[in-house]
Amino acid sequence: MSTSTPAPAPAPVAETPAPAPAESFEDGGSVSNEKIQWVAIGIFALTMIALGYKAMYYNKAIRNLGSINNNTTNKLKELEKNIRAVRGDKYEASS
Repeated sequence: MSTSTPAPAPAPVAETPAPAPAESFEDGGSVSNEKIQWVAIGIFALTMIALGYKAMYYNKAIRNLGSINNNTTNKLKELEKNIRAVRGDKYEASS
């Protein structure tokens, strides 16, 4: 037979009242709406400026791609003309 000693009783907890909140947040708290409004307007304005700049940048880039394509085509035609002039009757087109 084993004899076990009973576990000690837990120490009594002193009941202290919870600290009272300094502010009442029942209505959502107090936040400066004017400051938040200006921040939101600033973020919105920067977003619109960035989107406008992006549209102009890519529009210009697409126009440049078109002119690069035309320049390349013109250079290839000139190169073919020069090769035909140098090779004469020995020139053979690949297509």
